[in-house]
Amino acid sequence: MSAKKIKKTAKKSISEKPTFISNFSIDKYIPEKYQTIFYLVVILLLFLFFFSPLYFGGMTFQSGDIVTSKSVKTYLEQERDGFTLWNPYVFGGMPAYAIAVGYKWFNLIYVGLDALRSTFSSPFTVDYAKWTFYLLGLAYTMFAFFYYRTKNKLVSFIVSLAVAFCTGIVVFLYIGHVTKLAALWVYPVLFLLLFNYQKRIKFVEILILIVLICFSLAGTYR
Repeated sequence: MSAKKIKKTAKKSISEKPTFISNFSIDKYIPEKYQTIFYLVVILLLFLFFFSPLYFGGMTFQSGDIVTSKSVKTYLEQERDGFTLWNPYVFGGMPAYAIAVGYKWFNLIYVGLDALRSTFSSPFTVDYAKWTFYLLGLAYTMFAFFYYRTKNKLVSFIVSLAVAFCTGIVVFLYIGHVTKLAALWVYPVLFLLLFNYQKRIKFVEILILIVLICFSLAGTYR
């Protein structure tokens, strides 16, 4: 019985030509120790570009809630003894937080937050620009949350922008629901702390949690 010769056909592997995207690595252009500050600066620059009409063009947003919120000026200009906890000039009357009548010694956390926000908005002529501080803060806290969970700076950068410029979130700025932004911007760090508490609980992190909760509550109607 004659032996059959079996010919083996070698399959040639088709190698794909590498593209710029598939071969891209930020490490080739920016040292790793500078990448975090690079991404944070880029986020700030994108905010300056996106909101440039608000920051530098003297333009602002207009809605029913934004006009209504201006009634607080009448409330603040009134002379009063002690704390008035009711504002009769908006929505037929609503509770007013005591710190709305000025800084109080018992709320230094809010004073620090307000000073930081005022420093951010000081270069801009339009007062309403101060509320973008919370959107920018949301982008930064989201970056921190995703980086500590994934250790991937590029993905964290993309996620932070996707969240900050999400239509369902940025629309709060357009329609005047800015108190929601003032509460939302700390949530990524709150969730990060809760994840950490599953492994360990540190006293410093408890203090951070208390401060962040105060930040979140400071954005409620007042």
